[in-house]
Amino acid sequence: MGIPFIAGVPKFDYDGTTATMEREIEGGKEVITVNPPFLASIQEGVTEPRIPSMRGIMSARTKPLTVVEPVEAGSFVGVNSYELPPAKGDCKYVDAENSEELINLLHNEAKVI
Repeated sequence: MGIPFIAGVPKFDYDGTTATMEREIEGGKEVITVNPPFLASIQEGVTEPRIPSMRGIMSARTKPLTVVEPVEAGSFVGVNSYELPPAKGDCKYVDAENSEELINLLHNEAKVI
């Protein structure tokens, strides 16, 4: 993608111009400062959900709801070809009492023992 990538970030701060991330490494902590654009995989616990106030809930009831129609994007995936999987070998049944035949088949045909 051509942009910096930071993986496994449990602490994230953004001041409008730079992002400061902190993560645990072997033997301590690593502090990373990066300018946008960048890509980071954030771990659980970075954000805490906010519980809306009663005033916010009541004011949201009176605001108009704008419905935006989706844009037709089409499909980004295509199928080049279909192939059947290769046929499996024949199945041979051996009687439970006939252990010599089983050993012979495993040794000579399957070559596993």
